[in-house]
Amino acid sequence: MIGRRLAIVGVVMAAIVAGGGCANMRETVRKEPILSIRARGQDALARGDYAAALRAFRVVADKYPQSARAQHDIGRVLMAMGDPLGAGEVYMVAHRRQPWVEQYTDSLAEALFQADRKDTLFEMLRSEAAQNGIARDYRRLGTYALRDGAMEEAIDALEQAARLSDKDDPSAYLELAGVYQTLGRREDEVRELRHVMNIDPGQPEARARLRELDEIPGPSFAIEPGED
Repeated sequence: MIGRRLAIVGVVMAAIVAGGGCANMRETVRKEPILSIRARGQDALARGDYAAALRAFRVVADKYPQSARAQHDIGRVLMAMGDPLGAGEVYMVAHRRQPWVEQYTDSLAEALFQADRKDTLFEMLRSEAAQNGIARDYRRLGTYALRDGAMEEAIDALEQAARLSDKDDPSAYLELAGVYQTLGRREDEVRELRHVMNIDPGQPEARARLRELDEIPGPSFAIEPGED
């Protein structure tokens, strides 16, 4: 871990000194539109040239210090470099500035999970789910609880997500069925798949799984939540 962090620091230092460093890069701001600098950063990131990407994105962040997007771009580079802890720090800044942007929340959650900062992660996820009371926040909580092996919390969160979901969105029911499949709870799995059939009778994953369970997903098979 220490060796990897030192390697990352080396790349960051190279980003500062290479090609004249950030001082020279800042001079180009007067001559080059900021969108062009960001585009160069995106291109460098796509090529795997992390030093160049960091130089470009840091120039944008220096020019627009309140930009959540600029911080998020820096975090993307750090994640690509294998530094989720460093990425989490800048993702946190982006998330605090624009907590309503789902991409920033997703990026922060993944960085915290990979950095093993799970106490911080789940404190954030539970707080946002309780405060916002919307399906996507409960589903995010359920998904990470499932990845962490906290099955009961995953079930509770996904059940709440299902109740809050749009009537044409079966995704939370489908994920909940997957949890029950993992646990070997056939009856509960079938129930959730029947809910999926009620929303989307042609859902291919649900239909395939029901056939594996020797169930016939016909028109009368679907049930609405509350009927079970």
